[in-house]
Amino acid sequence: MMIIKFIIAVVLQGRGGLGSIYVWASGDGGHNDDCNCDGYAASMWTISINSATNDGQTASYDESCSSTLASTFSNGKSGYQDAGVVDIGYFYADYILA
Repeated sequence: MMIIKFIIAVVLQGRGGLGSIYVWASGDGGHNDDCNCDGYAASMWTISINSATNDGQTASYDESCSSTLASTFSNGKSGYQDAGVVDIGYFYADYILA
């Protein structure tokens, strides 16, 4: 309970009163887990993000839930040596060798 109070205080008052954003991983329990049961991922005070592999599929360890706001590339699947990177300057996803 103390951590949630801290998160709320920082969200509302962090950065000299401008507020802060908490980004939280939606979980790594896999298909048999649910991040709706994670008090931090499902909190109204955090933004929950999951991951996709370098071929655009859901990562095997990813948990799906309604609190997930967005997805980003992870380090890829076994056998692949590249990682997904988003280049904001050009607004496209680019693959680079790790």
